[in-house]
Amino acid sequence: MDSSPISVARRLSSGCRPASSRRYATVSAATAGGQVAFPGVGVYHAAKWGLEGFSEALAAELAPFGVQVMIVEPGGIRTGFTGSTVMAEPMPAYKGTPVDAMRQFSADPAATGGDPATMAARILATTTQDLVPRRLVLGSDAFEAITSTLTDRLAEISPQRENAKL
Repeated sequence: MDSSPISVARRLSSGCRPASSRRYATVSAATAGGQVAFPGVGVYHAAKWGLEGFSEALAAELAPFGVQVMIVEPGGIRTGFTGSTVMAEPMPAYKGTPVDAMRQFSADPAATGGDPATMAARILATTTQDLVPRRLVLGSDAFEAITSTLTDRLAEISPQRENAKL
């Protein structure tokens, strides 16, 4: 069975028409990496940003059928993710670059922090609300990174108001 987000959404949307008194919610498992980009993991971010864009569109498409879409954006989670990272031997040319920073992050088990069970409980509790948030940010690292990035983005765009008038 294909469990890609698009396949799941297709199956979900066909099962909930026409709109009924039942309430449905679907959860997209993104990360803070769907809002914030770090050097060295561009392919990862491309996938997460794509999932977030798809989820935004899906939310608008499914709203008339009473289906809510929640994008979960956790920060670091203690899952052993960095412990499975395989890296090539260090090369002096990469010292002090984003590649070096990624190597240091991957080598530090303390770099990931949130408790997976606590995060799962928060996700489940949130899906039982009458109105689920479009985004559920989990972890202080995710909250800080996302709010900082969005603030910076607005500061960069705001002075362009006159340019936008075409």
